Amino acid sequence: EELRGLELNWRAAWTADLRTELAWYGYDKANVIVRNTDSFNISDARTTHRGIEAQLDLAFATNWQLLLTATWQRHRYDNNPSISAQD
Repeated sequence: EELRGLELNWRAAWTADLRTELAWYGYDKANVIVRNTDSFNISDARTTHRGIEAQLDLAFATNWQLLLTATWQRHRYDNNPSISAQD
């Protein structure tokens, strides 16, 4: 199994009470074993993974804090479709 990846993070403290964070990641995997929709194991498959994460941290009163987090992800599994047709 081989993995190549990159992560980029950006953080900002706008005030003492307001902070944000944004992250992007991307990974490419090769030589992996995956199971296809026909429940066959596929060797030497490739997968790609991409995502974005965002966070907002707001302290709006003494002992009160609002933390909002959002995530978007996309995972793709590439293989040879002819393999799934074999018995």
